[in-house]
Amino acid sequence: MPVGTSRILLVDVDEVLASLQDPVLDIIRKVTDKDWALTDFKVWDLFSVLTDSQRVLVFKEMARPGFCLGLKPIPGAPEAINKLQGIVEVFAVTNPHDSVLWVSERYEWLSQHYGLDKDHVAFLSSKYLISGDWLIEDNLDQLRRWSKSNPGGVPILWNTVNNNHMSWEGIRVYNWDVVVAMVSESGCYAGTPL
Repeated sequence: MPVGTSRILLVDVDEVLASLQDPVLDIIRKVTDKDWALTDFKVWDLFSVLTDSQRVLVFKEMARPGFCLGLKPIPGAPEAINKLQGIVEVFAVTNPHDSVLWVSERYEWLSQHYGLDKDHVAFLSSKYLISGDWLIEDNLDQLRRWSKSNPGGVPILWNTVNNNHMSWEGIRVYNWDVVVAMVSESGCYAGTPL
């Protein structure tokens, strides 16, 4: 596709498309033998409360076969992505986690729930390296770095329990209807020049 003919929407996966916190919190409760709630975390990274040995145990559980495939989509996200794919080109941008199975299961999961093929999935932890017109992300540090590297792009913070207490000077969204309306109002459709 020639440059400039389609707008690019980049979407983080964990806690934006996939509900990862609840199953991870279940593992953290077992490993720490403490009844954690999401509201107990005043940081974005749930793993930051763990010791090194606890973190190893949690990641080992996350690496087991079927963990990634068993994640539930964020409510409203599959329908929204389906609508957005008719308006812009959508790419999932996701951290590749340290697991042999994670990448293959993530590809399968994104195909199954969102119809995204391998050409529309990017695995990297430095998301600022990818350019696009929008990035929807729940990690404020990632979003700020992306914004500096993509001055023409629109950084969008996906609100979660882990970031709702953090200050953000840009757009913050709470549901997929807002995203669909915002992108639709941009007046650009996939394959159509600006």
